[in-house]
Amino acid sequence: MDAKQADANHGNGGAPSARPDGPPGAGTAQKPPRPEMSSTAPAPIRASPPPPRVVQAMRLAWVTSIVAGVAACLVAYFSRDATLAHLKGLVTQRQPAGAEVAVDALVSTLFWVCLGTLLFVMALQALLVKGMMNRHGRLRWALLAVLPLHGFAVLLVDGFLVLHSAAGTALSVLLLAQLALSGAALVLGVLDGASAWFRAK
Repeated sequence: MDAKQADANHGNGGAPSARPDGPPGAGTAQKPPRPEMSSTAPAPIRASPPPPRVVQAMRLAWVTSIVAGVAACLVAYFSRDATLAHLKGLVTQRQPAGAEVAVDALVSTLFWVCLGTLLFVMALQALLVKGMMNRHGRLRWALLAVLPLHGFAVLLVDGFLVLHSAAGTALSVLLLAQLALSGAALVLGVLDGASAWFRAK
């Protein structure tokens, strides 16, 4: 038996057999198991710093301004009969030969254009203020850009819908208060305390 094995080795040039002694696949490298996560809890979310007093005052000024504008629109709406009669008199003075239906349509359109312009400005301001209070400080400049449109809407309503009456006086006071509060809120929004809060993210 040893002689046959020696003859076989001699026939192969004396080189040892390349066949492994162990089972097939024993020499193949195995990938290490994937380590388990040490914790499945999500990463903590950094809490936003509370708004300083100047930001709280700015928010209060914006909210009060919008509330004053809504009150002005309600006053104008509930006193619309007298306002429409006044506008109809102004139109018929310039166009006395106009048709009754055309005059009524023009007066109604003028009333709702004035009121709708103010409502549009307030809705735009409310959306911008909501986004700004989520610490998007650049929206302050968008609110500043809306201010001329706000002034135009106030002049439009004051010129056509304010009458010499108690309702007209209330409407005029509410419009002026709304415009003044908007300006104050814009000033508060650019102060150092507010700017630092918007930058601290």
